[in-house]
Amino acid sequence: MLGRGSRSRGVCEGILYVITKDKGSVVIDKLKKKNFAMFDDLKNLMKLLEKRYNDQLLVTALKTEMDEGNMIKSLS
Repeated sequence: MLGRGSRSRGVCEGILYVITKDKGSVVIDKLKKKNFAMFDDLKNLMKLLEKRYNDQLLVTALKTEMDEGNMIKSLS
C-alpha cells in the first residue's frame, strides 16, 4: 500500500495495489480510466448543483450528508 498524509492538515490518502499478471501499461491505463471517471462524476455533480442551487430538497439533502461527515463526490 502506498500513501501519503499530513496529520497537521488532517489529510490522508492511500491506494491499495494488488499484484496481478497484467502488464504495467495495462495497469496504468486502468488507473487513468478510473481517475477520468471520477472527475467526470464530479463534473456532472457540479452541473446539477449549478442548475438546482435553489432547490430546497437538494440543499437539505446535501446539508444532512455533510453533517454526517459524508463527502459528496458523485451524483449517486
